[in-house]
Amino acid sequence: MSERITEQSDREPLSLGYFRSPYALMRLGLPGKQLKIASVIYSYSNLKRRPGAQCAMSFYKLAGSAGASVSTAKRAIRRIETLQGIDFTKESRDDDGRRLPCSRYSLHIKSGGAVTHFRFLMSLKFDMKDGNAARTLRDLEETIVSIFLTNATNPKAKKGFECSYESLAHMTGRSARGVEEAIRRLLRAGIIHRPKKGTSKHRKSRYTVCKKLRLMAGKEKLEDVKPNAEAPAKDRRTRAEIDADARTLWERHFAPLHARAQAIADANVRRAESDRDYAAVHKEIRGLEPAIARAKHDGDRRTAEQLTRRHASLKVLQARILSRLGLTAADLQPKYKCTVCEDTGFRKSDGRMCDCWRLPKSGHEGEKAN
Repeated sequence: MSERITEQSDREPLSLGYFRSPYALMRLGLPGKQLKIASVIYSYSNLKRRPGAQCAMSFYKLAGSAGASVSTAKRAIRRIETLQGIDFTKESRDDDGRRLPCSRYSLHIKSGGAVTHFRFLMSLKFDMKDGNAARTLRDLEETIVSIFLTNATNPKAKKGFECSYESLAHMTGRSARGVEEAIRRLLRAGIIHRPKKGTSKHRKSRYTVCKKLRLMAGKEKLEDVKPNAEAPAKDRRTRAEIDADARTLWERHFAPLHARAQAIADANVRRAESDRDYAAVHKEIRGLEPAIARAKHDGDRRTAEQLTRRHASLKVLQARILSRLGLTAADLQPKYKCTVCEDTGFRKSDGRMCDCWRLPKSGHEGEKAN
């Protein structure tokens, strides 16, 4: 049985930064985070090079792989066990009856295709142009962008992915209204573009993803790397080879930096939230922020001032608790080496390649810009 267990390696989906979600699984009505957990199990269970593989993960690792909490992972497993139309197995003991360190899962479902979810989409923060601070994509927004990225290289798609709100709602298992609102937010933020617009929600529109995300997902070629025209024809490297090498250099340099900053911040957040005093104060602060905005909107100046004073006092108390834990508020946020691109290689302002990294024309090695 041990040879069936999937071990994390550089050849597997999660190590490469993605996992797959079948359309049939998306239409079963699972909430966003639970769907991602089911998709992680599906990705491990359906490796082409490892037939009969299983997903052997603790709840903590399973939740971290899908960007969810441990309690969500437990609820997801209980929910998946009740679903109809899928082949799901869970093993807690080995062949000798001994309890395993972590359960083994396998999930199979007949599907007419799958969406590739890129892990960087779950951690990147975007300016949604709504007057609020930059945030990560919501589950439906991330799913829609993943669908468009998955179909970015489809030869049948004429420079984009054509669909209607109704067809996209059918793919994701969500309502057409929710899909329409999510697409409007993505269009306003410039994350996706719509070169062709349908006349109604039933007519197909054509969508494309911004070039920055296409580059990060490997769906677009890097323009800064050019073939060596001076080399003989027999020694001249093809554009595909140069692009592949350049892409590898970019991933080796930026992916560890971005992942390390995120991992350190996540570890600090988990450490802080494990303290009961901090968790209670943090929960009250999160509840006060919308209450203050609502009071200001309603013109209730007195209530807004009272809530603001309470918010300030809680912030001071929160800082003291963090100091007791040996942390600061800055430790809860990722500390990137480059604040312009946040260790992604592309400037947040215009999506162009950042000055902190320069790819040489030969495509053989990368070097820091002076």
